Amino acid sequence: MKKMTKKKKLFRKVTALAAVIALGASLAGCGSSDGETTQRYSWPLATASPEDTVTQIFAEKFAEEISELSDGRMKIQVYANSTLGGDRDLLETCADGDIPFVVQNTAPQVSFMAYFPMFVDMTERECLIVGGGNVAYRKVIVMLDFGAKVTVVAEDICDELRKDLRNG
Repeated sequence: MKKMTKKKKLFRKVTALAAVIALGASLAGCGSSDGETTQRYSWPLATASPEDTVTQIFAEKFAEEISELSDGRMKIQVYANSTLGGDRDLLETCADGDIPFVVQNTAPQVSFMAYFPMFVDMTERECLIVGGGNVAYRKVIVMLDFGAKVTVVAEDICDELRKDLRNG
């Protein structure tokens, strides 16, 4: 085994010391100037609504309140006008955990949820619709979408319902 010369030993010590000093100097810039570290958070909030709607105004107000109540440590970035996707896309990405906040009206959620809005699983449940007009037709469509077994009792039915019955 070769014996290390004094020069090589000194060179290694100087190199190691220089590396430690460089590492220390680079880490010194990581703290804040007042000596304290402050954790900050930032999240997206998405909406498909245009900027002048109540939904969008609520989203902006929510972002302001979060910032104010957290003394600026939490920030909500609002994305309006379907910037991050349409109603269905936003619900899916929120359900998947990609977007933590979505503000929208309830209409898009009805076709997304597996439950009728009264939070009852309608799958294979018998459902009676009395009447055959346009309102009854809309109820039939919704119940069928939720997997209900629908029975309609009416003296007469509207053209749309009649057409759907013929088409199965």
